[in-house]
Amino acid sequence: MSKLTDFFKKKDTCRPEDVEALRHRYGAFRSLLEENREILEIITDLEEKHNGDYLFDMQYLRSNVRRLSEKVYSLIQHLNEISGEGYKTLYPVYSRIQQELQEFLSRRKKIPPDSPVLPLGEITREKEDSVGGKMANLGELRNRVKVTVPEGFAITAQAYKDFIDAHRLQEAISQRLARLNIDNLEDLILVSREIQQMILAKELPPTLTEAIDREIQSLVARQGPELSLAVRSSALGEDSKISFAGQYGTVLNVPPDQVGRRYREIVASKFTPRAIFYFLGKGFREEDLAMGTGCIAMVRARVAGVLYTVDPLNPDRNELVIHAHWGLGQAVVDGTVTPDVFLVSKKEPFQVKEATIAHKEKLLACTRRGDLEEVPVPGEDQDRPSLSEPLILELAGTAKRIEAHYKQPQDIEWAVDGQGKVYILQTRPLKVFETKPAREKEREKIDPVRHPILLDTGVLGASGVGSGPVYVVHRDEDLAGFPTGAVLVARVPSPKYVTVMNRARGMITDLGSAASHMAALARDFHVPTILNTQRATQVLTPGLEVTVDAGNRIVYQGTIENLLEDQGERHNLFEETSLFLLFGKILDKIVPLNLIDPLDPEFIPKNCQTYHDLTRFVHQTATQEMFNLSSKSRVSEAKAIKLDTKIPIEIFLVDLGEAIPPEYRKGKVKMEHIHSWPLQALWKGIESMKWPAPKPVDFKGFASVVAKTATDGSEVIYSDKSFALLSEDYMNFNIRLGYHLSTIEVFGGCHENENFIKFIFKGGGATVERRDRRTRVITKVLDKLGFQVNRKLDFLDAVLTSYPRELMEKVLFVMGKLTLYTKQLDMVMFNDAIVEWSTEEFFKEHIGRELMEELAGSSGY
Repeated sequence: MSKLTDFFKKKDTCRPEDVEALRHRYGAFRSLLEENREILEIITDLEEKHNGDYLFDMQYLRSNVRRLSEKVYSLIQHLNEISGEGYKTLYPVYSRIQQELQEFLSRRKKIPPDSPVLPLGEITREKEDSVGGKMANLGELRNRVKVTVPEGFAITAQAYKDFIDAHRLQEAISQRLARLNIDNLEDLILVSREIQQMILAKELPPTLTEAIDREIQSLVARQGPELSLAVRSSALGEDSKISFAGQYGTVLNVPPDQVGRRYREIVASKFTPRAIFYFLGKGFREEDLAMGTGCIAMVRARVAGVLYTVDPLNPDRNELVIHAHWGLGQAVVDGTVTPDVFLVSKKEPFQVKEATIAHKEKLLACTRRGDLEEVPVPGEDQDRPSLSEPLILELAGTAKRIEAHYKQPQDIEWAVDGQGKVYILQTRPLKVFETKPAREKEREKIDPVRHPILLDTGVLGASGVGSGPVYVVHRDEDLAGFPTGAVLVARVPSPKYVTVMNRARGMITDLGSAASHMAALARDFHVPTILNTQRATQVLTPGLEVTVDAGNRIVYQGTIENLLEDQGERHNLFEETSLFLLFGKILDKIVPLNLIDPLDPEFIPKNCQTYHDLTRFVHQTATQEMFNLSSKSRVSEAKAIKLDTKIPIEIFLVDLGEAIPPEYRKGKVKMEHIHSWPLQALWKGIESMKWPAPKPVDFKGFASVVAKTATDGSEVIYSDKSFALLSEDYMNFNIRLGYHLSTIEVFGGCHENENFIKFIFKGGGATVERRDRRTRVITKVLDKLGFQVNRKLDFLDAVLTSYPRELMEKVLFVMGKLTLYTKQLDMVMFNDAIVEWSTEEFFKEHIGRELMEELAGSSGY
């Protein structure tokens, strides 16, 4: 009979726990939920930046990985506070992932040790990490392709490092860039000015000055005393897949005795606002972009320009494009002149397929003073082709050899001197994008009254269609106010506009050509661009809504949606950059979710491979720890507050934070004085039901309880004493009714994604079959409410997540009804038909069609 005696006893082997300890655990849980939400927001933002057309830089990546690491670590700490240090094994898992991420972020490109100066005859592509892409390509052309290039030498990346290290500038530069928001143009200008002033104020190391002087003397000996030089940037990474077109400095016609001073200017040009914006926006680490510099003999060009071995705007045509103008080619790439354009068949013998001859009034020339000046083009040359057919064919043949050597399209700068000798000044990869003009049938639908044509002339700079309000740029300072989604209108193209290209929906200029640096950048950023319209700044007024159909060189008034829709998706601007590739590797350690099912035996700490896994495991485990808190912890009745209720069960409340006003924390408290919306919602459901009178029970039903207990020794809970842990928006309620235990945990705050209701049902005073039938009834009801239910015989575990508070209140109201309805239901569960009858009775009598429809409508069921 000892079994029968124990049947009515409650086992309690746990020591009482202090209320303050419970409150501390609850505080850790609240902090954990907040950390969890912030972690998921950071992960979402990282994915959005990686997958979308957004501007980001290394500082963004470093700061967000740092924030994420701090919050994941804090999340683990909170779980251990809740669990009593039960999950210390998570720390080494976290450390492994965090270390892998830091290794990605801390990798640096090493500058190979080398001489401070290298003559061009010693340079090939293999020297790119020493002299930069521009000079490496020039040496490759001279020494392997065997085309004519000017004589000269390179000041190496090692020399740049020695200069920076000699004056301990790297730390000061890094500090200023670390605090920079590149989207804030004023901040960008300020940081740029500070860094450039630091560089220009420093002297070159004596060893570098001596090395430069030796190379210059050697050049003068070979070229003669009239030698002047072009001092050009050749930064590491420049003229690679990322063009850096026009971002760094070039100084032409430099006298030999000024090379040292001009070199400092080139180094400082690495930190112009547009250059900083470009290399950070394209994902380069500043410290990885050591500035190599080219010093090459100046070609006093009679005619010069740019050659594309593929037409970047019509890549399907087997033609190369030559842009040419009298004088130095600087005016062509700056976009300040309109060049002649020659389309040449790439098939030998080369043929000029089309020639567009511009009116050429001025040219750029070298002066004897060591600078440049604009001079008038002689009258007889103003409308004459700047290139003869033999020179065009020679350029075409040279370009084809260069393209064949590099095995990809090339963007080539060239010059022809006064004796008719062709020099190649630079080559770099040419980006070619598959973009399409608006289709003719879409243009035919345009209403000419609503959308009159404002401009229909010009040169295509970058294909596509864009729409937005006109923003006219007269001065560099105007860029600071450029709004997202505007169309930039200016007189002259400039690579400085790169600082707003990520926000621009189109660009239109009065002057310029497709060979300008700005056009190359516009193609980089996929900004629809029309150049050389002659009168855009006169016709397009600030604020006017326009649609730029760049492919057809037309600007319409207003927004024409069908043209915009025809463009399809834009390519990600950064998919070829080093940062984008690094970003992908970092996301592999952050985003993938491998731990999904908490019931899976593999849902354990050592299987966490990413920060997302850790976050998922910690959140799930913390919720379970809190769910078990009231059943694991035994709070003495003296430290709890008894609920004053007419229902014949004892309920003791533990206030975790402002749920019960101080004046009601002694003795008993009525429900109307409790500020806990989950308990209030549940209690309304309970109070709406009549306390169930004992149901007619066949003797077999009750006898089965006694017989089962006596034979198998199983523990059956029999107690009407219940505990609830409460705060304003949290409830952990252990309800003991008769022979079974229900635990309901609820959290419902202002962030919907954090909200949940967990419900566990266990125990009963009948055979396994009858207890199983009762959980089937409960399961059917919970399923209708939107719960995910896991049921095994008389054990039921259910969860509902991400519902708004208003809907959760209605669900809890139904659960309150269900709690009393099922109190002694197992006693009458003598066959399977009762399961269906009981379920239908509950829906009909205690919920009603109207409430179910409202719940279904709110939850999407």
